[in-house]
Amino acid sequence: MYCRTCSYDLKALVASACPECGRAFDRDDPSTFDSRTRKQRLLIRLAASLAISALCFGTMIAGAWIASGLEFRSFHAAVFAHVSLGATCAMITAIAAARTPSWIARAILLVGGVLSMWPTLLLGFDRGYRVWQAQPDPPDEAFADGGPTMGAIFLGWIPSGMWWLASFGVALVVVRQLRRRSNARRAVEAGVR
Repeated sequence: MYCRTCSYDLKALVASACPECGRAFDRDDPSTFDSRTRKQRLLIRLAASLAISALCFGTMIAGAWIASGLEFRSFHAAVFAHVSLGATCAMITAIAAARTPSWIARAILLVGGVLSMWPTLLLGFDRGYRVWQAQPDPPDEAFADGGPTMGAIFLGWIPSGMWWLASFGVALVVVRQLRRRSNARRAVEAGVR
């Protein structure tokens, strides 16, 4: 018998709330606690983290392939279309990471999120320069040696990581607030029974 939020062992407790996180539970209601061992829950969380990361990365690849067939009219539109897809995938992994208490699962989701956004920076800048160069009478800057593209290759993990961490921070605050409200509601309901 373990806490559904923080995995604290509840077997020896007399109280009806987890001393670690405050989540209310009822010994007679199996839906208020988890019966799996800590190792089983960790393996499930790791498998789910890998699956979410792979799904987001695959979605980014599919979206980038679809976007490559679109015709963009400006540099900014091409960059935005690609980067917004990667940013969305990174945000999904950050939200999933905020929902799990496992730091190993969070690290897997961090890597998955960064790897979902980093290539979209490269693809966005590459496609943006091609659109810019294809315009009638493009300026000389459109034919630069690809400074931003090279920067996206080598340093794209920095903005990708910063975006993921910012998304994770916001999601973590929201998830904690929702859990507090849920725990308070459960405690009130447990007190009424």
